[in-house]
Amino acid sequence: MRKQLHELTVGTNPAAGHAPVKRWSESGPEWGGKLCAVHQFGPGVDATPAFKELPDGLCPAPHWGYCLKGELTVRFKDGTEEVLRAGDAFYWPAGHTFFTAKDAQQDCMLIEFSDLAEIKAMEKAKG
Repeated sequence: MRKQLHELTVGTNPAAGHAPVKRWSESGPEWGGKLCAVHQFGPGVDATPAFKELPDGLCPAPHWGYCLKGELTVRFKDGTEEVLRAGDAFYWPAGHTFFTAKDAQQDCMLIEFSDLAEIKAMEKAKG
């Protein structure tokens, strides 16, 4: 099953304030319980405050994906950081946060794949 980017559900990223996100599905049966989302983060986006109510103050769900444009920094539970750049495929294990540079010259756009049940559990835990 496939969809064009313009067919995805438009919303905002709960982890990054008003950053736009396009999601494949809210229910997930089309992709076997997986979530596919296309995110766009402008300069100065910091997801850290959105995770403050969660264990360790970090995102508890793993994500896989590909960076389409721009840059984004991911900070992991052990304090290490990794800069994601256009053309990079990625895996973020549970226990991370992310942010973009305040002086970024362009938005970061990435496509992310996650387990829908883990995303829903995280959203429920946040209340």
